[in-house]
Amino acid sequence: MVYCIVEGKSDSVILSAIFEQGLDNKPKIIESNGFPSMPAVARTILSFAEETDKVMIVCDQDSFDNESYQKNMLGFLLRGAMNNPQFKLVTFNPNIDVLIPKEMKVKGWKNKTNELKRYVSGHIKDMMANGTVQEIIGFIEK
Repeated sequence: MVYCIVEGKSDSVILSAIFEQGLDNKPKIIESNGFPSMPAVARTILSFAEETDKVMIVCDQDSFDNESYQKNMLGFLLRGAMNNPQFKLVTFNPNIDVLIPKEMKVKGWKNKTNELKRYVSGHIKDMMANGTVQEIIGFIEK
């Protein structure tokens, strides 16, 4: 099993639509309810994971930009990813919103999950061409 830990609902909607269209082996998406809880969720999953399981954190690069806590967490996550081939840290730069066009980003767009899922499904070729998405798919299929 591959576990994909994301920050929140919109990340989950976007990635699940990509996984449904582009993968046979669909990972289990887990919403961490915010960036700060992602390492704890990953540690918990890794502590119960089978040898063949994989865990990846998919988050936004701009989450690491603000405070020293976030920068320290980046270092912690990178060390964990380097030392464990079954764990991966993947970041969208600056954030996952780069997959969504500006015209769709009207007030409350992240809460319009059905529209968001339809958009991703209708633009799956563009989504799959994104380098970060390719990195995620590569880890899942490896």
